[in-house]
Parts: sequence; structure tokens; C-alpha cells
Amino acid sequence: RALILAFSCDPHQSMEERNGWNRALQAASNYQTVVLCGPHCDQSILEKSIPDDLKGRIQFVVVPLAPKIHSQLDREISFYRGYRGWTVEAKRLAMKLHEETPFDFAHLVSLCGFREPGTFYELPMPFILGPIGGTSGFPLSYLRYGDFFGGLFEISRNVVNYFQRNYSKRISNALTKSAVVLAAN
Repeated sequence: RALILAFSCDPHQSMEERNGWNRALQAASNYQTVVLCGPHCDQSILEKSIPDDLKGRIQFVVVPLAPKIHSQLDREISFYRGYRGWTVEAKRLAMKLHEETPFDFAHLVSLCGFREPGTFYELPMPFILGPIGGTSGFPLSYLRYGDFFGGLFEISRNVVNYFQRNYSKRISNALTKSAVVLAAN
């Protein structure tokens, strides 16, 4: 049995949503699969979109969130705090489901960045992280092609990326304790 942790999951939306959707379908082609999704996922659309040959092999579960956490997801400034709240609730639900019927592995497939891996690597099963990306710095030679504020944003992001990559215990733990890490850049 596979546990897919796909905060974003939809066959018809952006790359992040399609990534979650397609990874879930790939898992279901080989395993009984449970997909834990974020609160913006529409379970009825997901269920209607399951290909006939995978019906009965895949189940989508939208992880319920407290209104305070849910509202954080709608603002860019607080998104990662809300996403971290989702990872806490998804891990709690994953543990409950695992106790009922054990999973063979868990795979966190979204978001495609490295910033918030959650603590899914603590689940009592092999953990797959990724694909992750976003760790490369913006080339400073490109700054001349943008405006001042865009350049300031990219320099700031480079600094934040550097500190998160090198000093975040959660990111370090997720990378070192995962059975597999998939990278995309």
C-alpha cells in the first residue's frame, strides 16, 4: 500500500496540481494507494477523473484543517505557516490510517520546493521526498535584465535559500532520513 502526500492534486490545474495527480496515478498502477490532499482539492473532481483501470485502487482524502490554518493558505505572507499546519494534520491522519491498515511507503510529492518538507520522514515506513527544487540561486548576472524591485526580491530569495538550505534542521532531517530524494531544477 502506498501513501501519497499531495497537498496540491488536480488533473486539470497547474504543474503542482498535475504533479500530485500524476504521481498518485503512477503509484495506483502498482499499489493500493491513499492520497492525502490539501483543503483546496475537490474530492468529487478527483474521484470522477480516476481512469477506469485504476478505480478501486486509489482513494483521495482531503485533510480537514481548522479555519485559522485554512485561512493562512490564502495569503502569500502566511502560506508556508498554513502549509506547515497541513503537514501536521496530514501526518496525524497518516498515522491513524497506518495503524488501521499499514502502508509500505509514503511519498511527499508537493509542493515542488524544498522549504517545507514537514516531518513525514518520522512516519514508521520508508519515506520518499520529491521532486524538490528551488535550491539554485538566481544568477546575479541576470539582475541587469529586470527592474530594481525584482532584483531586490531575487537577491533576498538567494539569501533566504542559502540560510534555509544550510541551517534548517527540518530540511536537513528530511533529506538525510528519506529513503529516496527526487530532485528537479
